[in-house]
Amino acid sequence: MPQSASVPAEDIQAEDEIQEIALTPEEDLFVTYLLAENMNRTRAYLRGHPNITVESARASASRMLTRVNVQAEVNRRMTEEAMSEEEGVMRLSRIARGVITPFLKQGPDGFMYFDLSHPDADANMYLIKEMETKRERRLVGSGEAAEEWEGEWVKVKLHDAYTATVDLLKIYGKFTKKVDITTDGKPLPPALVNVYIPQNNRENNA
Repeated sequence: MPQSASVPAEDIQAEDEIQEIALTPEEDLFVTYLLAENMNRTRAYLRGHPNITVESARASASRMLTRVNVQAEVNRRMTEEAMSEEEGVMRLSRIARGVITPFLKQGPDGFMYFDLSHPDADANMYLIKEMETKRERRLVGSGEAAEEWEGEWVKVKLHDAYTATVDLLKIYGKFTKKVDITTDGKPLPPALVNVYIPQNNRENNA
């Protein structure tokens, strides 16, 4: 029976020591930028070194990612920031129940307006799918009586609650589509059934 190759204890200890090496400030910043730039190594390196060329940034970033401690830290942070199944279901549930209320506040004049700086709005920003703002300035009146008027419109579109609800029901198996794999999803042909008729019934039916 063949024996598996053994790794010397000193090599294992050396590898553990490499993985435990703390990141330098430059390495730590690179990992932070790498995650912020959706794993684009060149853009991540350029954020920390804006005065070098793209080619130099690409080469330096590749060398940075060959370091064992940098790779280990990237994997650790990605695992730490990954969304669990439970959190995903929770987010979908909140989107399905989402309303515009957290972003609306009533002013002293009784009018409703958007307040995105309020803590309620900040806690529910993930509900927003699209947002558009428009500001308009004009003079109202004429001559010395003219006054400057300024208005701002905010258009907010939330993630679709209906779609989120359907996605949740699919997760819970409420929209499972049953397909007959023997016919590739096509309707089954009429079945030919052999019916047994007792002898006495055959005589009566003759």
